[in-house]
Amino acid sequence: MTPKARCALELIYKLLVHQADLGILRTEVKTVVIAIGGGLSGVDSWAYDLRRWFEQHPSYRIRTLSLGKKNTAADFSAWHPRQIFGVLQALKPSIVIPNYLPLLFRYALTHDTPAIGMCHSDSDYEYYIPLSLYEPLVGLFVAVSPECHLRLATHIAHRKHDIVTVPYGVAAGPLAPVRGSDTPLRLLYAGRLVQVQKRALDLVHLVAQLDALGVPFHLTVAGDGDVAPFLERAFAGRNDVALVGRVAMSDMRALMTEHDVYVQVSNFEGTSTSLLQALSAGLVPCVTLATSGVLSVVRDGESGLIVPVGCMDLMAQGIRQLHQQRDMLHRLRAGALERARAFTAEAHVSEMANCFDRVVSASREPIGEIDRAFLDRQLASAQRTWMMNYVRSRVAELVGRK
Repeated sequence: MTPKARCALELIYKLLVHQADLGILRTEVKTVVIAIGGGLSGVDSWAYDLRRWFEQHPSYRIRTLSLGKKNTAADFSAWHPRQIFGVLQALKPSIVIPNYLPLLFRYALTHDTPAIGMCHSDSDYEYYIPLSLYEPLVGLFVAVSPECHLRLATHIAHRKHDIVTVPYGVAAGPLAPVRGSDTPLRLLYAGRLVQVQKRALDLVHLVAQLDALGVPFHLTVAGDGDVAPFLERAFAGRNDVALVGRVAMSDMRALMTEHDVYVQVSNFEGTSTSLLQALSAGLVPCVTLATSGVLSVVRDGESGLIVPVGCMDLMAQGIRQLHQQRDMLHRLRAGALERARAFTAEAHVSEMANCFDRVVSASREPIGEIDRAFLDRQLASAQRTWMMNYVRSRVAELVGRK
């Protein structure tokens, strides 16, 4: 059996299981389909958490849908856009959350299904411009931080009353132990290893600054991405830096409990799910002042340390303080745990359920024929662009294996 045939049979089986699950539930249970990527991004982590947290919800079930390379963590994974539409037609979702997969906007257009436009990050290219373009199809816009809310409103001022802020949530779990003052601080970076947004190469400068200050430490870098080979070369031969590659979300909490400080060097974020997980695990965040999602989470000097973007010398000085003044480390740890209580899973589920209720109960104005034709052309173009990018990535992956 070919891989494509096996993939098609797996899709059919999963759809039958889903329909059987809904058959034993009350008829008012509605399906919400969330599009995800093929990696371990913060958006994917949020979608998987939401799916798990909603499993016992009386009104909604979350199903995740991935296009491209097989994703075993997703509920449904398809290799071709036609399969995506087949899955959606079988699921008959009450709501779709397209994220960065325009195919779901196209389904919303052709099947009169309400869409929720999630604004996960402070980015024109990834969120503000696409959400402005697909605005007629969106019943409600959900921003994950106050900053994203305000900036999205400047792009769609006529829909500002349809934008709500819903911060991510985090589930409680095991805590990092309090280590002795005679041990080096254990630092953790967890995220995509890319320069745009994450500025992952700043980790090289941070390590150099820590060396210059004579601070003993151990840095774990969890993630992968374009700059991973550069980091491997920069840190080759070092015993105090470990690049562990991509870590499964199910293993991330355990990894966090092995560390003291969470490092984030991003230029912009929405609200970092890894940052919230670190807070709830008792790690002290040492982060840059990204354009979104930092000030609403971390209180400088109370629940973590904040430095300007790119200032690795100041971040290294802050880490030296934490190493030398363990009482400060313990005070900020207590502040981090207290701050995490503002971002519970229960609160996030309640607020997202309210968003779902609002969307399914709202009356939607019909989309005019001119707008419909324009949107259809734009979505078809976005679909072709997505497929070309996917083909390029697959070719690069296959070439890299040789």
